[in-house]
Amino acid sequence: MFVALLFSGCGGGGSSTPPGPAFTIQSGNWNISASSTAAPGNTFLAGGNLTQTGSSISGVVHIFNSGCFDPTTDVPVSGSVSGQSITLSSPAILSQTVTVNASGSASNLSGTYTVTGTGCAGGDRGTMSANLVPSVSGTWHGTFTSTVTPGPVVNATATLTQSSTPDAHGLFAVTGTVTFSGSACFTSGTITQGFAAGGALGLDIATNDVPSGGDTVFAAFMDNPTAATAATGVYQVNTGTCSGDSGDGHLTKP
Repeated sequence: MFVALLFSGCGGGGSSTPPGPAFTIQSGNWNISASSTAAPGNTFLAGGNLTQTGSSISGVVHIFNSGCFDPTTDVPVSGSVSGQSITLSSPAILSQTVTVNASGSASNLSGTYTVTGTGCAGGDRGTMSANLVPSVSGTWHGTFTSTVTPGPVVNATATLTQSSTPDAHGLFAVTGTVTFSGSACFTSGTITQGFAAGGALGLDIATNDVPSGGDTVFAAFMDNPTAATAATGVYQVNTGTCSGDSGDGHLTKP
């Protein structure tokens, strides 16, 4: 449920030895950006874990910013490397099967995608690019600006640690603490649940409101997933002294 808060071949010589994969992708958190050529202007993002073992690739991703896929739904993918090419496909999700054909390097891929089936994205096709996203571990600084209650900008410093391995849903857990200045409601918080999935970052923060604490969620996308040093999104205060507040948030990492 937490994810839902985030975003509604080579030529050969005479050798008899079969060639191995021409390259190996780095296992980890991958961001995928796609642009439709069937419906120009339509774009979507996906992110999650990809792992290569031998010539086989597998993982679990989540598709964001799409009206045809629920971002909370796991989308398992599997495929293989052959020469300079990678093929990945998903099982049918809501009667929609996604297939990707790409090439590239260990940390960057580009190619095409197609969606087949009777679901609402069936018949879609277009171009895609993907990149390995660096860990978000480190110290981030930024601001939270309310769009509900005019007032001073709240400054935030978040110390984050990202797990090096994904969970069963392809999400990389993020833990840490946050300190705030300029808020009338709280001065610090602990991340009780957090994740990175491609360029998506979600943080559920238990804050130190008096007398009984509060809960604030920050959901964002990396401005540049290749670097992962800036994230822009929205926050929402669910409980506590400032319950009902929401607005824009921006964090950067030097």
